[in-house]
Amino acid sequence: MNKLWKIPVIRVLLVALLAFLAFQAADLLKQAITPLLPENLANDSNSMGAIFKTMLALISLFIIAIIPGKDLKSFGFCLPKRLSYLKLVGITFVVTLGSFFLFAPLYMGFLSHIFQVKMSGGFDFGSSIWVMIIGIWFWSSVTEEIFGRGILQSLLQDLTKFRFLGLSLPVWISAILFGAGHLTVFKLSSSPFFVMFIVSNATIMGLLAAYYREKSGSIIPAIIVHILANIFGSLPSIFFN
Repeated sequence: MNKLWKIPVIRVLLVALLAFLAFQAADLLKQAITPLLPENLANDSNSMGAIFKTMLALISLFIIAIIPGKDLKSFGFCLPKRLSYLKLVGITFVVTLGSFFLFAPLYMGFLSHIFQVKMSGGFDFGSSIWVMIIGIWFWSSVTEEIFGRGILQSLLQDLTKFRFLGLSLPVWISAILFGAGHLTVFKLSSSPFFVMFIVSNATIMGLLAAYYREKSGSIIPAIIVHILANIFGSLPSIFFN
């Protein structure tokens, strides 16, 4: 098994399989506890989404705990190396809004018009701003980064010598898996272009978070990038609504 693990292609496939199995396990745990919840929570998509992501983070921590020869620092649970956080904020702002204004016209304008696909779907943030602030901006950011940059990217970290467009293989794979995880948006929308809009933006954000995870040796900057991207990404919707 150790010999197979050292083969880059095999390792990437195993990590992708682990991501899939963790998703399935988190969904099964969510379904198992749903009957125990009050009806108003069980029927609320935001609450169930938060429960799913909590299960995913707990599964990630369990996997980290049972991997031999590794400590929490190996998975980014440590203080980051020195960074310019002002620069991090600025880059995240530019990348997030740049991605939004690139992909929105492409998918929800040009392609949906060419293929005559009716746009539908969206995110229900509930009647309270606190649902967005606590559930979407912060809790989702923390739990998703524990999974994406905490465990998945860390398991690939030995493959940093493989690079493409200046970014390492672990950064690319982490971002691609993170973007692919957002294919679940199909549950909210019947429009493939809306889904691809979300997946594309998530992948770009994932690249930035993964880059800072690798650069700093910690998942803390990745969590900050994720929170900021969620905030900045919500601004157009807040503004236009």
